[in-house]
Amino acid sequence: MKENIPEWLRDSTRSSLIVAIIFTIINILFFVLNYDTYFLFSIFVPYILPIIFQETSLYIVSIGISVFILLIYITLIILSKKNVMGYTISLILYIIDTLALIILGIIYEMTGELIIDYIFHGFIIWILIKGIKNYKNNLKKEAIKENNNISEE
Repeated sequence: MKENIPEWLRDSTRSSLIVAIIFTIINILFFVLNYDTYFLFSIFVPYILPIIFQETSLYIVSIGISVFILLIYITLIILSKKNVMGYTISLILYIIDTLALIILGIIYEMTGELIIDYIFHGFIIWILIKGIKNYKNNLKKEAIKENNNISEE
């Protein structure tokens, strides 16, 4: 069946993920270059891995894993052009990312300091959910339309 996700929703969902990926890449570069700042609107796990393993022999490996995670998101964005599964898997990964953010925030007693991060993560999750729901609603509408066309013939 052909997908009918409205262009504005498809673009906003995809654009939000792309911006989060770009900001995450910039955050990793900021960290590697010892800048003491980061963008909030990003993916947490790829950013935090190099920080966690900074003083270990796994530092370069952690950067490689971060790049690999970002490549998965990029692949899912490309897949989302033709299939809602890209959004669905992105949603699952981003929920896991958000849980990691919350857990580390609790462990390091930084939940108050991370409130804006939580809001941005919630925003991305909401955008992904809306994109998936809209896709499913359009599939139902298309199925009804096809049934009406068949019954008229």
